[in-house]
Amino acid sequence: MIRRVAISVAGVALLCAASAYADEAGCISARYMAAGKYASCEAKAAAKGFADSAFVKCREKYADAWTKLGAKYPGTSCEGPRFVDNGDETITDNLTQLVWEKKVPGLNSGQDNLNPHDVDNLYSWTAGSTNADGAAFTDFVDDLNSAGFAASHDWRLPTLFELQTLLPAGICESSPCIVDPLLSVTKTSAYWSVSSAQGAPTRAWAVPTGFSITDNFRKTEALYVRAVRGGF
Repeated sequence: MIRRVAISVAGVALLCAASAYADEAGCISARYMAAGKYASCEAKAAAKGFADSAFVKCREKYADAWTKLGAKYPGTSCEGPRFVDNGDETITDNLTQLVWEKKVPGLNSGQDNLNPHDVDNLYSWTAGSTNADGAAFTDFVDDLNSAGFAASHDWRLPTLFELQTLLPAGICESSPCIVDPLLSVTKTSAYWSVSSAQGAPTRAWAVPTGFSITDNFRKTEALYVRAVRGGF
């Protein structure tokens, strides 16, 4: 009898472990599906002329997915806060699986680029051509990777669609227009994406953190930046 009880307890433990594994696998699969739907939605919005209202709908659906995933897969990595401070000057978005650089208040006293994390730093996308050879890449991104910021060497500028995920799901009601308080050290202005404007090789897309709409800018202009790594 004692042996049977022991076997039964072990069997229950195995079943629970198998169930937890299945739930986590389902959570991960669902996150991939949500990311795919968001990318498709954003691509359709871009194809229709980059209408900001269309982008807002995409963000609303994607942000809502996190709440639904938490309810469907309790006890998994789909449950809990969407944004988490990693304690190494980075922030993880558990929905997108992107790790964002955390900015710090202005430190340079008017001297540019002494600290790559300074929220006040401005960078150009290109040095004068249409190539990604401006300070945003050669000074900012290269410096982060050379230094192994947060023990990583794969930092980059975000795509237009990735950068959009940092904006609130609906209409922005505060300034800077940012989705989570952990990212509150942000300038109320435009941030470069890595995405060039199709049909306009001298321009690239940037995402605002004020109340204006997503727009493209001349690559020689100086805008703000935030590095990212990872993602689906």
